[in-house]
Amino acid sequence: MTDDLGHMSDRDVRAALADVPADRTYLLPALWTLVERFGWISPAMMATLSSVMRIPVAEIYGVASFYALIPVSPRGAVQAHICTDILCQLQNGERLWQETSAEWAPQKVTVTAAHCLGRCEHAPAAMVGSAIVVNATPDTLRAQIREALDE
Repeated sequence: MTDDLGHMSDRDVRAALADVPADRTYLLPALWTLVERFGWISPAMMATLSSVMRIPVAEIYGVASFYALIPVSPRGAVQAHICTDILCQLQNGERLWQETSAEWAPQKVTVTAAHCLGRCEHAPAAMVGSAIVVNATPDTLRAQIREALDE
């Protein structure tokens, strides 16, 4: 259930967090729980999380916004992350990110630059949804995005 601002209700967010210990050390698992349930972390969700875990909203935002895989704004139905760190950049990761962004931007796909997906030996790396794409090319990314859209 959403309120008139399009945010999840406080009750929905609290219900999603019910199985997460209300302890600062569980902030990342709590954020992941919200992302898995709602797709992103809104300011209203951060406020509820702050209340539940007794962590300042600014700290929650700082942690959430630090990680490229934790969206703090609405995103498309499919999320594609393309590594643009140094090894991937040397294998055209930056260009791959720019081209993919331009191709999919107006559609239900959010393409973001990511800092290291942990697949440096197979650069450039990307992640579409939860699928890792190694030695990524425009064609392999296009195929993976189309597959994710069809799911």
